[in-house]
Amino acid sequence: IIVGGGIRSFEALQNAYNAGADMVVIGTAFEQNMSFLDEIKQYNERII
Repeated sequence: IIVGGGIRSFEALQNAYNAGADMVVIGTAFEQNMSFLDEIKQYNERII
């Protein structure tokens, strides 16, 4: 399952994975907050 849209926080990312997502698509969050990448590094193999 791939989830995309509305993932703008670490909590939202964790919620998506806890709900069963295999991968998460992140776009706008990176454009608005480049430090977001540092927050979510532990999931880097599961982010598109």
